[in-house]
Order: sequence, then structure tokens, then C-alpha cells
Amino acid sequence: MASKWLLRDETQLEAADALLRAHNSGKVTLTAPQQIEVEVASSVRKAVLNGRVGRSRGDEPLTEWLDTSAVRLQLGPTTPFLPAAWTLSFRLGISLFDGLYIALAEELGIDVIVADDRLLRSAAGRLPFVHALSGYTLGTMG
Repeated sequence: MASKWLLRDETQLEAADALLRAHNSGKVTLTAPQQIEVEVASSVRKAVLNGRVGRSRGDEPLTEWLDTSAVRLQLGPTTPFLPAAWTLSFRLGISLFDGLYIALAEELGIDVIVADDRLLRSAAGRLPFVHALSGYTLGTMG
């Protein structure tokens, strides 16, 4: 979802922007496993490879991510959550990467806001603290 702040040709931009504005104003705190740094950089790289962003411009979203967006987030470590993420990945039928978000959220007692339809259709999407970005409204998340 964080890549939506950088790659402006994606869907659900209004909801992603609203979430970022709420974070910037102090109304919500955005937390993610540290892996998000690489995931977003990988999304930007994929956008360059797919021709969505020109190679000469590809550095701009990455620089913005590293200088601005990534520093806004509260990052949780990945290593302590790997055992739980491993178990969750099998139990919920999700990737290990998605399992890290779920494990971190469970540990911290926070919501997960998801823009990934595949994850929302999985068993993880039925967890009470997992919400679709498309339905994000400040004050409606636990």
C-alpha cells in the first residue's frame, strides 16, 4: 500500500492519501515490519521494468521513499516475528511477508490496512483487525 504514495498510477489513491494525511496530522500512527523498505523499493523497480515509470525517473520515487516516506513510518523488527509469521503463513495460506505484517499487528494490538485483494480473500482477510484500504475511514478502524 505504501507504494501508492509514490506510484501515482495505482488504484485506491484517495484512500491511501487519506491514511497518510491522518498519519502526518498525528491522528494515526503507521507501523510496518522493516521489510517494507525493500518491498516498496521493489515495487518502484517493478514499475520501472514494466515501463510505468521511466528509468531516468525511477530514482525519484525511490529517493522520495528513502528521504520522506520511509522515515514517517514506525518500523518493527522482522527477526523476532519470523517464527509467528512462519506459522501464520501456513495457517492462513499467506506469504511469509504478509505473515510478518499480521504477526506484528497481533503483537502490538493494532489494525492492518490492506490494499492487496489476494490477502483480503485469504483467511487473513477474515481476521477482525485486518481491513481493506478501500473501506478506510478515520475512526472506523479499531
